[in-house]
Amino acid sequence: MSQALAVIVFFFRRVAISVGELGCGEGKSGGSGGTIREAGGAFGKLEAAREEKYFFELNEEQTVTLKHELEEQMHERRTHQQKLAEEEKLAAEAERQRRILANEVPE
Repeated sequence: MSQALAVIVFFFRRVAISVGELGCGEGKSGGSGGTIREAGGAFGKLEAAREEKYFFELNEEQTVTLKHELEEQMHERRTHQQKLAEEEKLAAEAERQRRILANEVPE
């Protein structure tokens, strides 16, 4: 999952949480919250709590996945940098050897 999508999901959940007391009636954006949410009371609050727990756990899972992907990318980058440094070192040694041979061989 891309980082941008995770940020959007995280931002959306934060906005949705701050719209009022959860479990008290219908959805705040004009839609129905379902029959349990419409009834309100303890069952509505319980359903809202379960929903929030689900999205919190989803957010945590996405965060762990993003961290893992970032670690993999960093490892690949370090590996490529090491290979590049090794190739540059070999190229410099080859150039040094060419100069030595050029000075020894008369033209």
